[in-house]
Amino acid sequence: MLMTNKDTILRILEIKPDRVLVIDCIKKTLPYWTEKNNLTGFKKCSEKELYNITGYQMPLELTPKQKQSAQHKYTIISAVLPFVADDTLRAKAIKLAAENNKISPQTVKKYLCRYLVYQDINCLVRSTSNTNRNLSADEKNIRWSLNKFFYSGAKLTLKRCYEIMLKEKYCDKNGVLQDIYPSFYQYRYFYRKHKKLETYYISRNGIKDYQ
Repeated sequence: MLMTNKDTILRILEIKPDRVLVIDCIKKTLPYWTEKNNLTGFKKCSEKELYNITGYQMPLELTPKQKQSAQHKYTIISAVLPFVADDTLRAKAIKLAAENNKISPQTVKKYLCRYLVYQDINCLVRSTSNTNRNLSADEKNIRWSLNKFFYSGAKLTLKRCYEIMLKEKYCDKNGVLQDIYPSFYQYRYFYRKHKKLETYYISRNGIKDYQ
């Protein structure tokens, strides 16, 4: 089950009488237990909404090589999945999986979290996100506003740059906002997905400060 509230999307992995095991689908960090009352204010979220916000595109058909790659990565995390709900056992399973496959524990965690977020083995294929596709009109507007207003010496906040974008790109001549426009959630996700710290520091503080 997917639940959303403001800028957070959680997938519920396990439910107990007083708490639930969740994973943050935006941050893609390891699952954690939280009390049920911490989900007050959350509402159900669809898989489609998750895909749209994270820019993920479920592959319709995989090549034999992609299938082999996805299966290999799933095999790595399959030894960890039974222990997802227990922090101590999970950490040991991740370490063992990393040693057995001669990869880093961080790589195992990345495979594990991605699978838990999207719940499909095909998501383990390297190029299943929209990172290489052409930008949509909304994404172009977001990139425009970031480059013009956020990455500048004015040091505007992300929220202020978002508001300027809405005014410049999504309002009519009378200042009335259109019915359909990107959420701040999508705006911030795009920023986080494409940000480069070097660009951030140089554009906002100057090359001298960066050096």
